[in-house]
Amino acid sequence: MIKAELRKLRALNATKEMMQKAAADNGVEAKEKDGNGKPYTKKYKYRYGMYLRCQNLNGYLKIAVFLPDDMKKGIETPRFEIFINPKADEYITREYENGEEKWRKATIENLNFPKGIWSYLYYDCFKESWINKDGAKSIKTVLKVEDGGYIGIRDYQRKVLKEKREEQYRRETAAWDADMALVKDLPKNFMEWVSKKGIPEHFIFYQYDAKKEAESGYCSYCDKDVPIVKPRHNKKGVCACCKNKITFKATGKVKTLKTEKYDCALIQRIEGGFVIRTFEAYRYIARNGDLMCSLYEFRRVLYRENTSMQYTMGLYKNKEYRWIREVHKVYGHKVRVYPYNISQLSKTVLKHSALHIMIRHNPKLNVERYLYVEQGNPAIEKLAKIGMIRLAKEMMDYHYDSKLLNEEETDLAKLLKLDKNRLNRLKDMHGGIKGLRWFQTEKQQNTIYRDEMIHYFMLRDLEPSDFDFISKYMTYQKIWNYLKRQQELTNDTAEQLVKTWQDYLNMAVKAKMPVNVEQIYKPKDLKQKHAEVIEILQQESFKEKAVKVRERFKDVDMVCAELTKYEYDGEKYCIVAPSGVEDIIREGTILQHCVHTCDFYWDRICRRETYLLFLRRTTSKDTPYYTLEVEPTGNIRQKRTTGDNQNKDFDEAIGFLKKWQKEIQKRLSKEDKALGEKSNILRKKEYEKLRKDGNKVWHGKLAGKLLVDVLEEDFMEVI
Repeated sequence: MIKAELRKLRALNATKEMMQKAAADNGVEAKEKDGNGKPYTKKYKYRYGMYLRCQNLNGYLKIAVFLPDDMKKGIETPRFEIFINPKADEYITREYENGEEKWRKATIENLNFPKGIWSYLYYDCFKESWINKDGAKSIKTVLKVEDGGYIGIRDYQRKVLKEKREEQYRRETAAWDADMALVKDLPKNFMEWVSKKGIPEHFIFYQYDAKKEAESGYCSYCDKDVPIVKPRHNKKGVCACCKNKITFKATGKVKTLKTEKYDCALIQRIEGGFVIRTFEAYRYIARNGDLMCSLYEFRRVLYRENTSMQYTMGLYKNKEYRWIREVHKVYGHKVRVYPYNISQLSKTVLKHSALHIMIRHNPKLNVERYLYVEQGNPAIEKLAKIGMIRLAKEMMDYHYDSKLLNEEETDLAKLLKLDKNRLNRLKDMHGGIKGLRWFQTEKQQNTIYRDEMIHYFMLRDLEPSDFDFISKYMTYQKIWNYLKRQQELTNDTAEQLVKTWQDYLNMAVKAKMPVNVEQIYKPKDLKQKHAEVIEILQQESFKEKAVKVRERFKDVDMVCAELTKYEYDGEKYCIVAPSGVEDIIREGTILQHCVHTCDFYWDRICRRETYLLFLRRTTSKDTPYYTLEVEPTGNIRQKRTTGDNQNKDFDEAIGFLKKWQKEIQKRLSKEDKALGEKSNILRKKEYEKLRKDGNKVWHGKLAGKLLVDVLEEDFMEVI
């Protein structure tokens, strides 16, 4: 409606009759019921909570709303003016508040009544409105409602609002329903496939008889009776016919049965593309004893014209369960895929994808993620189509590395930064990313490595970058020969020997040994030399080591002297602050970890980024137990014991540490909190860099894991 037109309509002030009615309205008594349904009599301030006047003006029904408090003060102008266009089912309200005009689209029951809303009238008024007979008749006739007062206006506005919302709902969901109409019925054998393959749990049900052992039973996979030998209730076995793993179930002992819920997927062709449908399925025994299969579809992703649209089943706007369009996010886990129509799809809507090949080689596959990664990685489709499934699969699961491929090339060998001969050798080895890196390095160095050597390293998940610590002194051929000899000597795995070797050379540098000499970097007995270097590093006294640390990090002792505020005693555990450099060196030496040998810990202490505190048992405060790296606010970055490990016994101390973190919050100064905020920022930056660089843990129980993952798991934030 055009407000300028509405302003031109003549004013409807209160009539003399209305003013007299309001002046004489001194309230009314009415019978009410309390919360328990007990009747009582209530005195209301006014009989009429509002007075109405309406007229038809230029095709609009104008309704003026007056309040008794205003009218008793002699105010003849309305508090609200409601304008209704019955032809277009439109309404709007003009309100005067402190002389200021405001327009509202609220219904009459939601207008800004004074003193708060009570029922449909303002507080302490009886549930009636006053309007003359002609006005009431106009409201009934024009708005086609049964009541000619407030109730009629309310019901009309409710009806209009409901219809507009329903129309908006229809407009919003029409496109969704059109998309869903493209999806066809399930294949005829889909439920059979789900019950056999989609749900991998199967059973053989047999009749239990204490006197006679059962010789046959019903197999849920075969869907028939099969021979059995010495069945036992809940015993695992293999069906003699289908060879599937099964669980025996004695019918007399089965009260309830329900398998785990499994997700499975169906890919179907639709007009202009295809859809991936994801289902949740499980088996259960119904009340009548039948073995049933439950299937619930909860996700659909439509791929059409290079776009994808995701729908999920859910309750929409509290109205109905339906398919709802969502922002498309790649679904995050592997599922079993219905295979029988994949071949046909590969000739039509999936002809530019190797999805059908990957499904054939993988019993479970994250279809959405595969399509997403394949679209962004030009090598995956090519690799799968020539049978290099392992490399294609690893590229799909591996974090993207722009240096791995030359994406400007279309020829597969050049795309992989290889030549045809090296590509064929890699294919013959069924090599993955590690193998690819070996052949890329071979090509870069313009040499030829023995296939046996590449295969040896590839099987042990070792790549050229794993030998950066030694490759400047030895060729890969010599490294290979050396590792094989050390394996014969120690019976350790090659992977473990590489970690020991790197650790040994790092310590040799700290011990100021000439690591560029062959006798040092390639000892005859690596494990023995590793142990000897540890002894060399520990031969200096704690005091002598402390002197050297203080020369470079002069503020460590001063900072340690301030850490007593972090000390805390519990019944079983306690937190002890180091008195200075010597305490930290002693702790690290006894527990055989690196806090006293790594410069960045000393540097962090001096900068007050983190501190080193000791977790001890209360009964033996002087005996090292766990070393904690702690931020100024009490966040624990690391907790390590002997050999840089964290054992199961630490779980018992977690509750104590949470109490300690809570307690020290009371002791922190503004400076401590500011330092903590700075430390928090630095930690996050460090994590980002470590993840980007791909640094790994080289020894101990966590060997092979990304260092940043270990640190993030180890982090214990103040709650």
